[in-house]
Amino acid sequence: MKRVRLLSLFTVLLFALAFGDVSSVMAQDVFSGDDCLSIQAGPQSYFEFGGGPECPPLPADFFGPGSDPFDGRIDCKGEPLEIQPPGPLGLTSMVIRRNEDATLPACGNSDIVEIEVVALRLVSTEPITVTYNGGLDPELWDVMICLSEEATQSPGSMDILYGCLDNGGLFTSTLPVMPKFIFTKVIDPIQQRVLDYGLEGLPPVIYQVDDGYWCYEDHGYNIISSPGDVWIDHDCSDGTPDIMVGPGSNYFPGLQGTACNCSAPPDIFDIVPTVWNSNCGQLTSMPPIMTEPILPGVDLFVTPVDFGTHIDFSEPDGCSPLPADYFGPGSDPFDGVVAMQGSPLETMPPDVLGNTDTIIRRTQPGFLGSCPSSAMVEIEIVALSLVSTEPITVTYNGGQDPESWDVQMCLSSYYEQPPGWMNIFYECLNSGGHFEAFLPVIPRLVFTNIADPSRQIVWDPGLEDVPTYVIVGDWSFADHGFGIINSPGGVLVDHDCDPATPEITVDAGSNFYSGVNCLPCNCIDPPSQYQMEETILNYSCVTQAVFPAIGAEAIPTLSEWGLIILALVVMALGTIAVIRKRNAANEEAGKSIS
Repeated sequence: MKRVRLLSLFTVLLFALAFGDVSSVMAQDVFSGDDCLSIQAGPQSYFEFGGGPECPPLPADFFGPGSDPFDGRIDCKGEPLEIQPPGPLGLTSMVIRRNEDATLPACGNSDIVEIEVVALRLVSTEPITVTYNGGLDPELWDVMICLSEEATQSPGSMDILYGCLDNGGLFTSTLPVMPKFIFTKVIDPIQQRVLDYGLEGLPPVIYQVDDGYWCYEDHGYNIISSPGDVWIDHDCSDGTPDIMVGPGSNYFPGLQGTACNCSAPPDIFDIVPTVWNSNCGQLTSMPPIMTEPILPGVDLFVTPVDFGTHIDFSEPDGCSPLPADYFGPGSDPFDGVVAMQGSPLETMPPDVLGNTDTIIRRTQPGFLGSCPSSAMVEIEIVALSLVSTEPITVTYNGGQDPESWDVQMCLSSYYEQPPGWMNIFYECLNSGGHFEAFLPVIPRLVFTNIADPSRQIVWDPGLEDVPTYVIVGDWSFADHGFGIINSPGGVLVDHDCDPATPEITVDAGSNFYSGVNCLPCNCIDPPSQYQMEETILNYSCVTQAVFPAIGAEAIPTLSEWGLIILALVVMALGTIAVIRKRNAANEEAGKSIS
C-alpha cells in the first residue's frame, strides 16, 4: 500500500524561506512504470560470498567432491536481457517496476511507492578460481546471476523527492532481490552448478540507494524507455522469454539536474551512476542509451596479392604436410608455403559485388549503448574464393619429375558453415571502433595440374578439426567516401568453386563497414579523418589479409604499403603464439584437473 509522506509545517516553512512559495509551483505526478537500467562492470559492481547472512560462503563439495568452501568476490557486469522481440531494450540488464504513481503536488514534496525487481542478468568479468582438497587443483568457473526461478520477488520501496523545479530531484530506495547463480566450468561448459536462493531458503539480498537522481524526461540523451509488451527471460533458465516488461513512464533514474532547487529550473543535465549497496556487495547502474543499432548484414572483402595471405603446410597443429602419394603414386610429401590472393566470386547477376572474394554474414543485430560500449553478435562465413599467386611444385620419387599445380581455396561443398561470434566495440564517438571475432571455417581445397587440368585433387575435410579463425579489425557506421560496395541482397554466389552445386544467396549489407579506421578514436570528440585498413583473418597455418571490397584500383599496392608486410607478419606470428599458448594452458589445466 502506498504511503504519502507529507512535509511537516517546519519543513514547508524552510522551503518557503529558501526557495519561495512552494505551493505556487505545481508539478506533474510520476506515473507507475518499468525502469530500464544498465549495470556497469566491476569493480563498480560485485557480489561477495561471505559478506553477510544473505550471502554465506559456498559450502565444501558445492563444485564437486573435495571442492573447498568459496568465500570470494565476483566482479560482474550487466549482460543484455534475452528478449522478444529483440532490440527495444538495448543494453538493459536490470528492470525495476514502480507499482504505483507518486503524487507530487509541488516542488519540495515527496512520495513513497512500492517497487520490485523484474529482471536481472549479470555475468562475471573474469572466471572465479575454485580449489580442491585444501587449495589444490584450481579450476576456473564463469558465473551468471539472474533472478530466482522458484521464489517470488518481495516488494521494496522508493522514496521519490521532487526537488528540481519542473524537472525532477532525488530518490532513495530499498530493494529485496532473490538471486539465482549459475556456475559454468570454463574448460567443460557442460558442467554447471546452480544456487537458487528460492530453493535454498536463503533470505533476500537487500539493496539500498541513498542518493539517486531522476528527471521527468531524458533531456536529449536518448535514454531507453520500455515500449511495453516486451517479453524477457528473467531467470536464465532456458533462454525462453517468460515475463513481460511493461512500458516506462515520465521517470528517468540516473539523470541529475544542476543546480537543483525549487526556485529555478536546472540548465545543465548529466547522466550519473546510481549505486545500489548491500551487505553482499554493490551494483552500479546507468541509464541505457540507445545509439544507432548495427543491423544484420553481409560484409564484402577483397584479398589483394602480396599482403601475406598464405597457407603453410608445415604446421603439424593445423595444415600438416600433404602425405606421400597424395598427388599420385610416388609423389613426395609437400610441406611448402602457398602464397594466395583473392579471385572474384562468380555471381548472378554478374559483377554486382565487384572483386569480392570473401563474404562474412552478421546474423544478429548489435545493440550499442553510449560510447564506450560493446555488443556481441553471431557471424558465419558465406563465401570464399582464393587462388595461389603462382603454382606449387610437386616432385616424385625423392625430388624427381617436378610438376606444377595451381591451388584454389573455397568453402566446403558438403557441410554448412558453423556459426562464430563477433564482439563489436563502440569506442569512437558517433563513428565506430574495432572488433574481434572467432570464425569457424570448413574449407575446400582444389589442386589442379597445370599440364593436364583434368587431373584434380579435392580436399574437403568436413567436420574433422574445423579451423577457427581469429579476426581483428576496425569498423565504422559509414564508408566516409571510400565507395565501399554494399550488397544489394538477393545475389547468388558460387561459394565452393563448384558449378555443379547450388549457389548461395547473399543478403543485403547494412550500416557496418569493416576495414574503416576512425582517427582519433575516443568517446570525447568525433574523429577528424578516416583510413582504410586491412582486416586480419588468422589461423595457425593460414593468414588472410583483406580490405573492403571497393575495386582493385583502390587497394593499396606493395610499394605504398611496404612496411605493412612486416607488421602483418609480426601480427600473424604473435596471434599464432597467443593461440598456441592458450591451447597449451588449456591442455595443462585439463591434465591438472584430471
